[in-house]
Amino acid sequence: MSSGAFLNTRYIVDPSRIYEMNVNSREFKDILVSIFQNMNSITNMMNMKTTGTFPLQEFVTGNQYFPNPSLSSASSTTPVFRAEYRKVINFGALPGSTSTASVAHEIDFNSNTLFTGVYGIASDTTSYNYIPIPYATSTAADIVEINVDTTNVNITVGKDMSAFDKVLVVLSYLKS
Repeated sequence: MSSGAFLNTRYIVDPSRIYEMNVNSREFKDILVSIFQNMNSITNMMNMKTTGTFPLQEFVTGNQYFPNPSLSSASSTTPVFRAEYRKVINFGALPGSTSTASVAHEIDFNSNTLFTGVYGIASDTTSYNYIPIPYATSTAADIVEINVDTTNVNITVGKDMSAFDKVLVVLSYLKS
């Protein structure tokens, strides 16, 4: 079984037939109902698609995760899929020595906050060198780690990595 948000690409009605119809006829009214139903389907499908926007503010991605397992079936609340949020952190440069740099993410945390993705890219805009974050290599000093706590995004390096002067971090998370 395939799943996803896909719309039928065939016509609901041949547009040329609309001009021939009597606007007071049952057939015309049925076509209007069909058009409104199709618009509702389009709206529902659009709301299910992932949005390719990466803002610095919190943003609902369109991704939806399974209902929160901590809600019991005896709960008066009907379990619903959980919306994923995305936020981009313009981190600045990587640290200039063996250390950790931190940038506030300003995400409201509670016991239901759950991250679905934490990643980034570091750019050396002088030498045109780029590395993913986290960055793993067999040379321990070259490893770049990333983690998130309730206040900050933290990036730890094992040597001077300040040549990587532009870093973007993408955080994806659930709130319930």
